Amino acid sequence: MAKQSDIEREIRREWQKRPEDKKAGHDVLFFYNEICKDRPDLLNFRCFGDKYQKFHTYLRGLVKD
Repeated sequence: MAKQSDIEREIRREWQKRPEDKKAGHDVLFFYNEICKDRPDLLNFRCFGDKYQKFHTYLRGLVKD
């Protein structure tokens, strides 16, 4: 299992690759679903609770309002 900090960094890197018009708050769920399908390795982290909520916190500061 990869370190959580490495996974967070990679998720943030993948988010940065998205087009600017696909980086709003309502795009996070679509992005999460893409990651589930295309990069499930990035969801291989321990989480006590809702994994999506943890995923969403990884994008803090990067999501446009």
